Amino acid sequence: MDKCLKRDLVQVMTKGTFFDLDRISYEQRFIICIQSKNNYRISIVLIESTTSRIIVGNFDDSQGYNKLKKLLSETKPLEVVYNNETLND
Repeated sequence: MDKCLKRDLVQVMTKGTFFDLDRISYEQRFIICIQSKNNYRISIVLIESTTSRIIVGNFDDSQGYNKLKKLLSETKPLEVVYNNETLND
């Protein structure tokens, strides 16, 4: 059966990527990608979607991931992308 209307996926909207331009107040909307290397070496990409600011960095952390926990509590990301095979504990 032929379709009279072709539909394709053109945009993915999530809480971290959607914002209303008509709103007066500014809210930071962070998305963070986390990768852990051996010996608790953490690499991150932090994306602030309302301003298109991208922060890339890495740091050495302890077994309890204290620096990573502090970063997450300060930025309060709406979305976290990670590979659970690379993050221990």
